[in-house]
Amino acid sequence: MNEYIKNTENNTEGSTENNKDESSENSAEENAVTGQEEGEEGLTLDFSEENKKDDTKDDKKTDTSPKLSPLELAKKESDEFKTQYAYLKAEFENYKKNMAKEQLRLISFGSENIMLDILKISDLFEMALQTKITKDNYENIYTGFKMTSEELSKSLESHGLKKIETNKKVFDPHLHEAISSENSETVKVGYIIKECKVGYKLHDKVIRPSQVIVSAAKSKDTELTNDDKSTNNDKPAND
Repeated sequence: MNEYIKNTENNTEGSTENNKDESSENSAEENAVTGQEEGEEGLTLDFSEENKKDDTKDDKKTDTSPKLSPLELAKKESDEFKTQYAYLKAEFENYKKNMAKEQLRLISFGSENIMLDILKISDLFEMALQTKITKDNYENIYTGFKMTSEELSKSLESHGLKKIETNKKVFDPHLHEAISSENSETVKVGYIIKECKVGYKLHDKVIRPSQVIVSAAKSKDTELTNDDKSTNNDKPAND
């Protein structure tokens, strides 16, 4: 019986020691894990410090770059403006050259449509000239020339060319050119009596003024009435 009790106590002590050993081992493992975590945190802190150091180094590198004086900065900006100006000037010169070429092209080929219309009229005149004139067809030929002339006027008007009106119009030096003046009892002074040459406007510009004869006032000093003429004839001649 006593031996059984001793064995039981021994087993109890052994299990207690084993539990102590296991608990100590567990605590050691926990401490090891905790230590590892702490170590990792410590490493993280160390990395942040290293990053801060690197940033500080970069700042130091930036700070160590040579600083320009206000005069040097102004000169640098001036050089940049000069470069931009030279670039823009070159672009503008190219633009002017291109515009000059385009204008030359328009001048050279802008009248192409007008020429085509005039060629149609020219063909009609050529056909009329090739027709032999006889007593039976001369009226028809005259009518054909008249229709061709009207066709030419319509073609020119379609391109902006219009005749300047002169019929019953007051003389306008901006539109008309007076080549002569006549006394008239039916036309008021300053009005056009006759058109000698047709004038034309291209859109709103006068390209050729109309040549006209204008009505003028009668001169009382040079012209005498019939009564004055008879009175002068009745007077005796001076000795």
